[in-house]
Amino acid sequence: MSRKKHQFITWYSDVEAGEIADIIEANYKYPQAIGAVDGTHFEIIPPADGMADFLCRKMYPSVVMQAVVDVQYLFRDVYANTPGSAHGAAVFRRSRLSTLVMQNMPKRDKIVHGESLPLHILGDPAYPISRQIIKGFTGANLSPEKESFNVYHSKARMCVEIAFGRLKARWRMLRKCIDVKYMLVPKLITTCCILHNMLETRKVVIPRHLLNRLADEPAECEQPPPVFNHEKTRDAVEIRDTIKEFLAHTQPLLRPFHM
Repeated sequence: MSRKKHQFITWYSDVEAGEIADIIEANYKYPQAIGAVDGTHFEIIPPADGMADFLCRKMYPSVVMQAVVDVQYLFRDVYANTPGSAHGAAVFRRSRLSTLVMQNMPKRDKIVHGESLPLHILGDPAYPISRQIIKGFTGANLSPEKESFNVYHSKARMCVEIAFGRLKARWRMLRKCIDVKYMLVPKLITTCCILHNMLETRKVVIPRHLLNRLADEPAECEQPPPVFNHEKTRDAVEIRDTIKEFLAHTQPLLRPFHM
């Protein structure tokens, strides 16, 4: 089944991407986003001579899956072949996604707040900011406009967290230690993602009790520290600032909820 990855986990066409961006803007007010990228950990039985490489930030052995997910909770790109100790930015550099977004990013620019902006993917602070991946503002004492941008950005990014939750609700083996040889784990995870896409495309409903059970389980590894990429392009900063100003002028200013 994992050999059929490119049949069921497909990258965006220009038309698809434009339609998805319109749905995200209609639902979350954030313009020109076609999905979100994030990582999630799966506990494994590590090789005897490589335990340290697989320990995640909560000190259990894991494999990281990086995935791009659209607003319909479909996986658009999956990479599940990195030991759990790797930072999200390192996973990104190792994956084909770093090349894919540069060479095959869908094209449909749109005038937003007087500027022509490209389609892009939403990332968390672990990812470097670029024209193709826009992340939120980091640091203390952010302006109200920057805080509000982060809230709209976070709401639009929820599709990837929801997809991870739905994936793990369907296949409980992914919520506990995966009891197969670690070399087989990437294929097993990829197969589950393929089956997930097949079921989501057919609108197969997940029983509520499975989703509720997942919500009651302890959270996985906390987010890695943010990447401060000093090589970030001027274009990327201008794109983010333009969207920040657009949201500040057209939508209510929102504040993040802190526990």
